[in-house]
Amino acid sequence: HLEHVRLKKITPLICQRIVDEWFQHPLKLYKRYAIYVSSVLNYAKRLNLIDSNPMDKVVIPKDKNQPYLYSHIDNSKNFYSLDELKKFLDYAKGVHNPNVYYFFRLLGFSGLRKGEAIALNWSDIDFDKGTLSVNKTLTRIGNSVKVTTPKTAASKRTVYLDDLTMKDLSEWRIIQTRYFGLTPKVFCTPQRTYISVNQPNRWANFISKKVGIKKITPHGFRHTYATLAVAGGMDVKQLQAQLGHSDVKLTLGIYASVTEKQRQETPAVFSKYVNF
Repeated sequence: HLEHVRLKKITPLICQRIVDEWFQHPLKLYKRYAIYVSSVLNYAKRLNLIDSNPMDKVVIPKDKNQPYLYSHIDNSKNFYSLDELKKFLDYAKGVHNPNVYYFFRLLGFSGLRKGEAIALNWSDIDFDKGTLSVNKTLTRIGNSVKVTTPKTAASKRTVYLDDLTMKDLSEWRIIQTRYFGLTPKVFCTPQRTYISVNQPNRWANFISKKVGIKKITPHGFRHTYATLAVAGGMDVKQLQAQLGHSDVKLTLGIYASVTEKQRQETPAVFSKYVNF
């Protein structure tokens, strides 16, 4: 598509048309290709061959049927049981990077999306009320990341946290200051910048391998929260509000996973109600 086009002649419009064309291809690898092109153009920018990366202005189409990039993950099982979650977090406490445990503790006990958690500031957390405000997310656009508004209007929400998670966050704030100095970000690098959007995936893969449990993605901790919340008796409308879904059908459709323990209890639940 671009081999005969001079660098300075590559415009956002040309890039947009190419990405739109890739989007129509059955293999649906348009996002991966867009990242590759953006990486090349960013390199050209660093060499001062172009002034800006035209891919930064491209709107990446969305396709719910796009093949999952983590093909080794079974989406129907992309969550942890209570025992697996405990094993994961117990190991995470001993990881050298102090971000790791507190990041996954928050994901597993809040239902936040990865980008929402990375974008959090301490000012978004109300320690008196036990809540946090989701009002932004970190999004990957091409080869760069930007803080944007949440995914949907419903995604902009107040999330209620349990006392132990709030205690952990309070503890984390003290530890973070000791390690990285004062920073407005809840999770950050030693340089006090946002952590990479891909870093949590590497953390999760490393820990799951060490613990000897199945791999799940960071988004799988959102599934984990939803599944355990349902198992614990949380009302579906409460869950919808916590997860920030605009339609309860989405909550039911995506998070209808039932743990094996619940399946085994199904006959007992039914016979207890229909007792004749």
